[in-house]
Amino acid sequence: MSDNKKYYYLKLKENFYESEEMIILQSMLDGYLYSDILLKLYLRSLKSDGRLMFKGIIPYTPTVLAQVVRHQVGTVEKALEIFKQLNLVEILDNGAIYMCDIQNFIGTSSNEADRQRLYYNKIKSEKTSLQTGLQKSCKKSYMISTPEIEIEKELKIEIEKNIPSKDTYIQIKKSQREIENGFNELWEQYPKKQGKAQAKKNYEKAIRSGVKHDEIKNGLMNFISYVKFKNIDYQYIPQGSTWFNQKRWEDDYKTLGYENSKAEDVFTLIARKEGHII
Repeated sequence: MSDNKKYYYLKLKENFYESEEMIILQSMLDGYLYSDILLKLYLRSLKSDGRLMFKGIIPYTPTVLAQVVRHQVGTVEKALEIFKQLNLVEILDNGAIYMCDIQNFIGTSSNEADRQRLYYNKIKSEKTSLQTGLQKSCKKSYMISTPEIEIEKELKIEIEKNIPSKDTYIQIKKSQREIENGFNELWEQYPKKQGKAQAKKNYEKAIRSGVKHDEIKNGLMNFISYVKFKNIDYQYIPQGSTWFNQKRWEDDYKTLGYENSKAEDVFTLIARKEGHII
C-alpha cells in the first residue's frame, strides 16, 4: 500500500547536532547562522516534500530566501554554497532546491525506505527532464523579479496585520499628548520638583491603568493644602518621584477646611521658611 499521508512536522534525532555535517557547519565562522538557515529551509520544504520552489514553478533566489529566513543576502548565499559542499542540498539547473536529508526527518513508518527511495527518484527524474529538455518552462511573462514581488506581498500582508490603522495611530498620539499635558500641569504645582522623569513615568502608568487625571489633581491639591496647614518644612516634603510612585493622591489629607487651597500659597510658605521672604 502506498503512503499517501502528508507530513508537516520535522522530527530530528537527539544526535542531530552531533552529525559530522552539523559539527563542521557550526565550527565555521557564522556557523550558527548557517544552521539556523538550514533548519528554516527544512521547515519551509516540508509541505512540498523537501523541494523548494515558490508556487511550485518559480525558483527561490538568495534575495527571496533572505526575506524568508530573515538573514542577510550575503549570509544566505554563503550558506547555500556550504550546504552544497556538504551535500545538504542539491540545486538543479531550473533553480529547484532539494533538501537532501529531509526524508530522514519526516517521521517514521513501515515503508520509510520506500519513501526515501521515491524521494531520490523524484530528484533524479527532475534532473533528467531538465537535461533532456522535457521540463516545462515557466511562461516568458514571468519577470526575474516575480518571486521577490510575490513573496514581498505575502510578507507585507503579515506585517500590516500588526500595524495600527491611521485612526488608531492618531488616537495613540492624542492620548500621549493628553498625558504629557496632564503631567506638566501637575508638575508645575508640585512643591518639590525632584525626580521628574520617574514621576512622569508613574503618572502615565496610573492614567493608562484607568486612574482619572482629576483624581490625581484633587489629591495633589489636598496634599498641598495639607503641607500649608501643617507648616511642613521643605526638607520633609517628599520628592515628586516618591509622591507619584507611592500614589499619594489616594491619601486622606485632614486639612480642616483648607482643602484645595491655592498652590502658590504653599510656595510662599516654603520661600519664607528658606528666608527668601520676610
